[in-house]
Amino acid sequence: METKTGMRSVATFDAIVGFFILVGGVLLLMVADQDLLLLTKNTLNFFHIGLSHPFSLALLDITEHLTYQQVNFLGLMSTSYAAVRLTEAYGLWYQRRWGAWLAVLLCAFFIPIEIYQELNEVTFTNSLVLILNTWIVAFMMKALSEKNIN
Repeated sequence: METKTGMRSVATFDAIVGFFILVGGVLLLMVADQDLLLLTKNTLNFFHIGLSHPFSLALLDITEHLTYQQVNFLGLMSTSYAAVRLTEAYGLWYQRRWGAWLAVLLCAFFIPIEIYQELNEVTFTNSLVLILNTWIVAFMMKALSEKNIN
């Protein structure tokens, strides 16, 4: 795969992920002072997800024990992480060396966690994420060795 095309593909993916994380972080900050349990129940009902579904039970259990400070912290961390992902996407789109290094660092950071998850439970999703992150690290390292990125 051509370096420019590969970097732009990863940049597009990172921009999409960064956008959704940013939206989630902002929403968390907006609802931090509300009754999260009631809000969660209403959201599940809106999407026609039964309250006895295992996903619903887990989500309700988590939201029941969250404090205002924890929700605020999660919102701030989410928006910060989104800013890093969006910055990485910008750097990759314009083929900046720092963008490639940021991609290597972010992806390499998650590889040990993904290996741990894979050792505990082999699933298609876990395997796919591990393979993609490993490929991104290898691709970016190759791109960094080339002279055509700034």
